[in-house]
Amino acid sequence: MPISPSKLLKELGFSPADGSFRRVAKGGSCRNFTFFRDRVRGRGVLCLFDGSRPENLLYARAAELLKASGVDVFDVWFSDVESGILVMQRAGSRDLLSLKNNPRLLERGCFSSLENVARMHMRAAEVYGKKPFKIMEPFDEKLYRWERDYFRNECLRKHFGIAESAAPDCEFNSIASLLIGARQVIVHRDFQSQNIMIDGSLARFIDFQGMRFGCAWYDVASLAFDPYLSPSPKLREKMFNFYFDLTEKFFRLDKANARRLFYAAACERLCQALGAYCFLADSKGKREYLRYIRPAAALLKEAAQISGLKNISTCAAKIEEKSINI
Repeated sequence: MPISPSKLLKELGFSPADGSFRRVAKGGSCRNFTFFRDRVRGRGVLCLFDGSRPENLLYARAAELLKASGVDVFDVWFSDVESGILVMQRAGSRDLLSLKNNPRLLERGCFSSLENVARMHMRAAEVYGKKPFKIMEPFDEKLYRWERDYFRNECLRKHFGIAESAAPDCEFNSIASLLIGARQVIVHRDFQSQNIMIDGSLARFIDFQGMRFGCAWYDVASLAFDPYLSPSPKLREKMFNFYFDLTEKFFRLDKANARRLFYAAACERLCQALGAYCFLADSKGKREYLRYIRPAAALLKEAAQISGLKNISTCAAKIEEKSINI
């Protein structure tokens, strides 16, 4: 019989308050989360995981790296990779998505999020170089090809029955070449509104265990074109300008080239997201993800049109049309 969270925490030396436990289901994750309150440390979260996803083994070391880089992340109180146990601080009771209907707070939260991830982009690679450890494989042609095939197989072919020729390799290859040609930094990889917690005036991100080297604009576009959040075009433009101003000297890009990367990264990320939504709905029975297909397709169509990717735009329009009754 599995050990109870209360007993496990006590065995680890914590002092959990009776009646403070709450199990939490988190998105498409294969991890188990229990929120609790410790009498000494305050609010915390117990995470139990197995070795089925290698990135789950990296959280504690990744958190240490980010803290050393000046990035605001929550404290890790205990980590045992072999046993699949992680205990960490939990401050802030809401995520960025919860601010969706409050434009003033949402804008402030988005800016704080971008400020924090900019520190990651500009500092983490240098800190990592001084004390490297195994992280996930970088964004390269192989990974971009995997994201492309994920989109084609799970979204186009299996879910909608759309001919795969609707999204030809030449356009996907141009996206990959552009992103690979940009300066490669350590990126979050899943920088979206449900992975950003609001802690007072700070926006601190979580679920960064999948971090790897890649193009910084992949993270920026992941938030600015987040189908859960669906920021307005006006807010997306503000986010682009805010991040560009923060990082202009570091990346030494002019605004036109930065914008090209921004929209190309948005296309790449949204294709990956559409593949994930369809996979989670169809193969994992998590039908709630169906509701995000249409907004993701609309965002993909917009980003592809701006990028001059006619075939991807047409493909996105077909998905949007087919998902109208979902």
